[in-house]
Parts: sequence; structure tokens; C-alpha cells
Amino acid sequence: MIGQAVAAGAAVAVCGLLLVPDGGAGRLAAAAAGPIRSGREGEREAALPGWARGVGAASSAVALLVLLPVPLLVAWPCGLGAGAAVWVLIGRLEPGRVRRRRERLMLQQPEVLELMASSLQAGAALRTATSEVAAVAPEPSAALLRDVEARLAVGFSEAEAWDGLRDHPVWGPAGRDLARGARTGEALAETLDMHADLARRVRRNHLTERARTVGVRAVGPMMGCFLPAFILSGVVPIIAGVLANVHF
Repeated sequence: MIGQAVAAGAAVAVCGLLLVPDGGAGRLAAAAAGPIRSGREGEREAALPGWARGVGAASSAVALLVLLPVPLLVAWPCGLGAGAAVWVLIGRLEPGRVRRRRERLMLQQPEVLELMASSLQAGAALRTATSEVAAVAPEPSAALLRDVEARLAVGFSEAEAWDGLRDHPVWGPAGRDLARGARTGEALAETLDMHADLARRVRRNHLTERARTVGVRAVGPMMGCFLPAFILSGVVPIIAGVLANVHF
């Protein structure tokens, strides 16, 4: 038992060193990584911090080391393997706040693109249109446009700034076309109008699909209400009546 406790403590230390990123080193790595990533990878990293994944992995490794009734030479590889597996699995989970943020971006995108197209049609430059729309757009669309502004402010070209959205789950297609247009100098108002129409169709399909699932999601609460009521009003009186007529 003492040996297992020592092994568990060592596993926590090893998992902490290997899995939980160092604050200073993490900040230096982020600074050296270049522009802010607003795509799928950046959202996933921001949504699932390393310390949470490290705690889950370390807990799994410790539990396996302490509870597995095998020699330490066998338990150590099993514990480390379980910790690594939990680290990977937790990293693939998508928290609800990330999903809700992506949905809000999708719902707001048609109007945001139309505002940018209107600014360009009025004669504004792409940089100016981005700044003006970021000032009036709702969150989180405003934050996404401010990220583009931040890249422009630190010296990135317009093509490089918009190219940072190429892998974004919502703004990816529009970001790629805006980057190409900024690079080639082509007119972007019609391109933005086209993306606004596409985004509106995507939003309509999403809302239609969500409306169709309302009935399915309502089954659980309805069963939770009606089943106890049915048992209390129908089954319990029958059982009580039968028991009342039974003579022991």
C-alpha cells in the first residue's frame, strides 16, 4: 500500500510536469507563434486549457496506479497510458460555450457581411469597413473583427490579417476570399454579398433543423412529468385496492 501511494504521488508529479504547461513558457510560446489564431484550432485551445486536461490525465493515472491490483512494473505503463489517453480525449471535447459562440457567429454573419459590403460600396477601404463594422456589430462578431484589426495594427497586411480566418468554422470561406481579394485588388462588395446570401441559407437550414428537434428534446421532460403522474393516479390506486381486499 505504501509503495502504491509513493507511485501515485510520483505519477502526479510526472503528469504535472509533462501535461500542465508552464505559465511563462506558455506565454513565450504563444508570443513566438505569430498572429492570433481565430480558426478551429485556436478556439479549441482556448476552450480547453492545459491545466484542466492535466488534472484529468493525472487523476486517471493515479486512480489506475492505486486501484489496479497488479505489480508496479505493470501498473506504471498502464497508468501512464491511461493518463495519455484521457489527455487526448479531453482535448477532443468541445465545451458548450464554444459551441454557443460558434452558433452566435453563424446567426450574426449575414448582417455583418452585408454591413461590410455596404461600407465597401460606399467607397470605404477594406480596413476602414472592418473597423466601422466592428464598432457596431454584436458580440462575438465584433470580437472577431477586432482580432483582424489587431493584426493590421501590428503590421500584418490585409491579406495576411484575413488569411488568419481561413480555418475558422464559420468565417473560413469569407476570410479566404477577403484575403485573396486584398492580395489581388479585386472588388469585394459583390463577394461579400454572395457570402451573405450563403450565410443566410446556412442560418435558415440551421434554424429549421433546430425547430425539428424541439419535439425530440421535449420527450424527456414530458416523460418525467407524465410517468410519475400516471403511476400515482393509475397504478397506485389499483395496487392499494388489491391489497385492501387481501386477507393475510
